[in-house]
Amino acid sequence: MDLLVCGPCAHVRVFVLSARTCVSVVAAYAKKLGYKHVAMLGLSGGGWTTTVASAVVTDIDLSFPTAGSMPKWKTKTYPEW
Repeated sequence: MDLLVCGPCAHVRVFVLSARTCVSVVAAYAKKLGYKHVAMLGLSGGGWTTTVASAVVTDIDLSFPTAGSMPKWKTKTYPEW
């Protein structure tokens, strides 16, 4: 997590540190309720955040990125993508 504060990945901290804070609160509450796992689902930019956050936040057990984390390959519609 240190790289997110002052390293080459510092620009992503806006997304990942917010997700970490939310997940920490949810994980603590879920544990009190008896849940065993914390899952994160994200759509579009949230899918990208889900991919990155689940790699560095240890409280996330399951992640479901929906769009946003896979590269877009060149097509006829987007030849310069």
